[in-house]
Amino acid sequence: MAESGIKSFIYSKHKDETYIIQQKAFVLFWVNIIISTLLVLVNIINLTTSASTHPVVISSVNIFLLASLLFAVWLLVKGRYNFAVACTLAAVSVRVVAGCLIKLDSLAEFGSNNNIYFMFAAIAFSSFFGTRTLMTLVSGFIILMNISFIFLVERFFVTDKMSYITGSTINITISLIIVYALSYFISLITDNALQKTQEELEKNKTLGSSLENKVIELQSMYEEMEAMNEELTDTSNALMLSNKEIKIFKELADASTQGFVIADDNGTVTYFNEAMKRLIHGEKDVDMAGTGIIDLYPEEYRDMFLNRIMSHVKAHDYWTGELPLLLNGNAELPALLSIFAIGDSEKTTVLYALIATDLRERKRLEAQLIHSQKMEAVGRLAGGIAHDFNNYLTAISGYSELLLRQLGPGSPFSENVLEIIKAARSSSALTKQILSFSKKQMVRPIAVNINHEVEDMKKLLTHTIGEDIELITIPDERLHLMKIDPVQIEQVLMNLAINARDSMPHGGRLVIRTENRLFPEKAVSADPIRSSEFVCISIEDTGVGISADHLGLIFEPFFTTKESSHGTGLGLSVIAGIVEQNGGWITVQSEVGKGTVFCLCFPAFHESAAFVEKKKTSIDQLRGKGERILVVEDQDEVRKFAVTALSKHGYSVMEASRYADAVKILERVDYRVECVFTDMTLPDRSGIDLIEEIMKSGGAMCFLVSSGYTDKHSNWNKIVEKNIPFLPKPYNLNDLLQSVYDALHAKRA
Repeated sequence: MAESGIKSFIYSKHKDETYIIQQKAFVLFWVNIIISTLLVLVNIINLTTSASTHPVVISSVNIFLLASLLFAVWLLVKGRYNFAVACTLAAVSVRVVAGCLIKLDSLAEFGSNNNIYFMFAAIAFSSFFGTRTLMTLVSGFIILMNISFIFLVERFFVTDKMSYITGSTINITISLIIVYALSYFISLITDNALQKTQEELEKNKTLGSSLENKVIELQSMYEEMEAMNEELTDTSNALMLSNKEIKIFKELADASTQGFVIADDNGTVTYFNEAMKRLIHGEKDVDMAGTGIIDLYPEEYRDMFLNRIMSHVKAHDYWTGELPLLLNGNAELPALLSIFAIGDSEKTTVLYALIATDLRERKRLEAQLIHSQKMEAVGRLAGGIAHDFNNYLTAISGYSELLLRQLGPGSPFSENVLEIIKAARSSSALTKQILSFSKKQMVRPIAVNINHEVEDMKKLLTHTIGEDIELITIPDERLHLMKIDPVQIEQVLMNLAINARDSMPHGGRLVIRTENRLFPEKAVSADPIRSSEFVCISIEDTGVGISADHLGLIFEPFFTTKESSHGTGLGLSVIAGIVEQNGGWITVQSEVGKGTVFCLCFPAFHESAAFVEKKKTSIDQLRGKGERILVVEDQDEVRKFAVTALSKHGYSVMEASRYADAVKILERVDYRVECVFTDMTLPDRSGIDLIEEIMKSGGAMCFLVSSGYTDKHSNWNKIVEKNIPFLPKPYNLNDLLQSVYDALHAKRA
């Protein structure tokens, strides 16, 4: 890059010279720069070493030569080529003469002239940078000067090597003549080549000048044509702008997810975007040009479109509303349409544009929202009904058991009472389903072994499904624990067993299998309790199976294929809610005529120390020893049952129906009670408020809380946080005595 810049600079300074002179000037510039650099190095060597016999004289001459060469460089920069050549040649000649004079001693002593290289340099320099005449003069001067050395040595020096000097000088002279001849012919050849190059350049200049004139003529013609076509260019630009705007519009329209249609005044469609093609035909590579806009709508809406909608558009330029589109295959697509008129200000050209928005997803979400709101309303209603129902069932079940114990095993009325208890248990299971469906069932997950739960329910399940259905259990002996409320496991197994029974009206086989499985893709690494290990329960029957049409609906609330007297449609929806609530999932495989397999998977629970196997205690072992119990319950029938049952089984019982009454009783007895058994929801305050008040007063007693469902006023989270024993409603006699017994003994422990 630097050399190219210098070359351009030197050429510019000699722009009035020939191409040959420009080339020589550029070469001379670099030759002088290089020689100047070498002279600096030579002077340093001469002055610091003994390499020269006359260091001071040679260094002085070299400095003169260096100054002359740099001056020649300055002349070249100023565009003075001939002066630069003369200056350089004069400096070299001075160096030749000085070198020859200095070498006279050496010539006399050694018989040789080693200054010949300066002579050759002078001849070569003059041949390249000067003319052949100048080269001839310089060469003649050097040859004559070389011959004169013989006479100088013979005249001024005494030496025995005169014959050798003479021969050496003759040889040098012959060499100089040969160098002169070669330099002359090389210069001649070089000048001829450069002259031809110069002639070619001149021709190119002439041609360039001619071309330049032609370009000027063409430019003039172009300007004339540009002036002539100015109006055409303006029109073309306007057309290009219009085409660009149309292209942008089409790109935007095709990128849109909304359907876009343009029709002319006759109702013929002239443009469909890609989205509209997909909406109508399900694919975009369809030619719909020429279709009538009226053909986009079902038959029963076409009159309304023509008479009402299009009349409104013509009068007001737009219309917006819902109108179904007719899809390929005669199906209907709910759509939101915006139709508007477009055209020029004089309304001479009128087009109609239609924008269609697919409302299927919106309709689906609206249906889901309505369904969700309905389910929420049903859940609130169901929760309230179940709460009251649980209170009645508690009294019915409890008094029935008290009555059964009073009647004894030989009473003819015992069978009737047992039927009452059985009906109460069935009703209790139904309320649990309702509460689970309404998400108001109280759950307290603990570590359980599903094998034990299945074994405990085996007798009840056998009785439920009937003798014509064989029940087979295949437990995994190394089954992991899982964390779940045991009541929920009972609900799941009972509901699935009842469904299996109903699918096998003529008998069959029901298989309950438990096993451990690994699902690495479902692991939750952030939770130390959950891993890729899962506990799976499969319930397989040999029933009629479930059709593919119904398989995707079986978990919907209230969906059932049974008669209204045989099912509510809540069972499987409750199961799905329980499984999801406990971090698991459920799969179904079914084939009509061969049977169905439900597989439920729950995260394994690895803290085995948390598992405590349930121990059942007989009622006779649950009798009290005079412990004072305060029963706080606002439902009279439930409170009376609890007071009666506890009193009959060895406890001293006090009762209250309100928070304020309970506090007064406790203050009266100076808080000397062993256990407070309270309902979670009281008319004036909550049961948790009562417990916290007792704790503040320093009362040393145990607590037991009962309720039929959870809501925002139940403080269920506080019960779990404080680890307060809980007895869900409806409860029977054994549940009541066992819970009070456990609470008292836990306090003593």
